[in-house]
Amino acid sequence: MPIRRRGAPRLLLRSLLALLGTAAIDNPGLIAEALLRWGPERIVIGIDARDGKVATHGWQTTSNVDAIELGHRMQAMGVKRVVYTDISR
Repeated sequence: MPIRRRGAPRLLLRSLLALLGTAAIDNPGLIAEALLRWGPERIVIGIDARDGKVATHGWQTTSNVDAIELGHRMQAMGVKRVVYTDISR
């Protein structure tokens, strides 16, 4: 459902960063599209890991994807910022 605010919603959107997590595994094409559309300055990849493996879908699923490897893949795509969270603790 679209939500509109009074004022300049486009200006508001331009000032925000997009934090993408699960999409980095489930839909890497979305990451590539976001990088092209908004530039790497506004894209942050969230990597949540449990015992070195990437957790997805709100930490409900632990994948077989190595967190460091995913970071390298994202860097190769042009990502400049990653927020890494060790959720094993």
